[in-house]
Amino acid sequence: MFLFTYGLTISGYIIDTLGVKHSLIIGFTCMTIGKLILTFADSVSQLYFIMCTISPLGISIVFPCLVLGVKKLTPSGAVRALAFSIFYGFMVLGGLVAGPLVDFIRRDIGKTQFEYLHTNVESGKIEHRFLEISAWRTISFFGFILNASMLITLCTYNSKKEEQFDERTI
Repeated sequence: MFLFTYGLTISGYIIDTLGVKHSLIIGFTCMTIGKLILTFADSVSQLYFIMCTISPLGISIVFPCLVLGVKKLTPSGAVRALAFSIFYGFMVLGGLVAGPLVDFIRRDIGKTQFEYLHTNVESGKIEHRFLEISAWRTISFFGFILNASMLITLCTYNSKKEEQFDERTI
């Protein structure tokens, strides 16, 4: 519901005003912040806040921008059709693989446990401690890593390359 609302109201304006690169930076920043907060959220109100504001706003900006980016960065004709086919093929493949992968992590792995050494301040002894992280936090963290890597990739994108694909009238 929020994704649809943001898509109808503000996302189109942001994309039209700022262009593909800056809109993608805003969208991936929202998604990255959302995933980072979800990784460390400890209350239901934080979950609702992220899932009703930052995350759907980011998604409503990113998906149309990616479609627009494929259109802007491919010459018209067979190459553009192939680019859209590959784009949507990977979208379907991601949806097909993500569901079972998330279920595998939740059901079979359950909790991720890290062992670390800690120096006790009072006794001065080095102790072994364990940190358990739930499967949902692990999934959110890997989402954060992927979104952050997309942000880093976007920082190296040269917007001037789009000009070579502009459709010129002869």
